[in-house]
Amino acid sequence: MRDNGRSEESGSLEPGQIWLIETPVTNGLSALDRGVLCRADVVLYDCALAPLIADVLRTGSYAEPLPAEVEEGAPAISARALKLAFDGWRVVQVVEPCRQWRRRLRDVSEELGRLSGIGNLAIRLIAKTAADASPIRQARLCDLQELVDGAGEDEPLTVIVGPLAGVASAAPYAVTANGLAG
Repeated sequence: MRDNGRSEESGSLEPGQIWLIETPVTNGLSALDRGVLCRADVVLYDCALAPLIADVLRTGSYAEPLPAEVEEGAPAISARALKLAFDGWRVVQVVEPCRQWRRRLRDVSEELGRLSGIGNLAIRLIAKTAADASPIRQARLCDLQELVDGAGEDEPLTVIVGPLAGVASAAPYAVTANGLAG
């Protein structure tokens, strides 16, 4: 694990990446978050954050709300975000900070570790303070729990996962047919 000493001002979002952005409704979005949202192919968001998301998205952008009720033990990364990232889309999932979210975030390494070929997956974490975003901390999937535990509860996090496209040998989601030929 290492710090690279600079923040990712450009919001570079690669195909197959998932950016997990934690932001309180009351704080608004950081410049980094706004830049990433503008570059995303798909934005998944907590319903309470809809006004923040609507302010940022450009015309023609695609966004959809996450389920309002989260079941106990539900994964931190939605199945929809995983599927889209494995298909090569640039995905952003925006959530409100809460203890349950942090607990679920700590388990991302276990969730993704079940997928073949993911063990050495790159993870980057940015803790956003009142002043600005801290330098990006680069690590591997197995270090994520330690990084999350090291962040203060008052520091919203952004976790960059992947890219996932082409990494795993099998898709982590169920495939359904729609009956259309072609």
